[in-house]
Amino acid sequence: MTETLEVEQRRSRKPAEKTKDRPSGAALDLVEPPPGARMSEATKRRTRAAAEAIFARIDGDAIAAPPEDRITWLVTDLDDFLARVRGQTRVVFLVSLWVVSVIGPLFVRAFGGLGALPVPRRVEALGKMEESGLAPAVLGVKALLCTLYYEHPDAAREVGFDGVCLTATKERA
Repeated sequence: MTETLEVEQRRSRKPAEKTKDRPSGAALDLVEPPPGARMSEATKRRTRAAAEAIFARIDGDAIAAPPEDRITWLVTDLDDFLARVRGQTRVVFLVSLWVVSVIGPLFVRAFGGLGALPVPRRVEALGKMEESGLAPAVLGVKALLCTLYYEHPDAAREVGFDGVCLTATKERA
């Protein structure tokens, strides 16, 4: 009976308001984050370093990190997501991120965290790590970061999505 009351209370809450930094409308907006559930600054730095490598862009002969504001948006959205999820999702992601951040540089014979490496070396480290027995850790980090990164409003434009289903070819002509 208490469980039913809790569900009704969650349903009656208003969703969080949409802000520039965080989209609204997700089911998790109804779940209030518990105290202390936010990511630490060290975890935010690790996330930023991994995301810059995962979403790096080839710019001529150089490999460059994506725009700073896009990565900041991703880290903010991930922080909010992880603060609201229940179960082992948070733990699995944080352990995978730690493995990628600490062990990843060893694949390119470097010491220190992933963030200490320049972006091209990070890309190389993650590539080599994906070919090893630690590939599941990279997959875990990439899967969640990609899901959130491509929810950004600019993502559809970047990949050429025009809002029309690909099977609707007659309607496009």
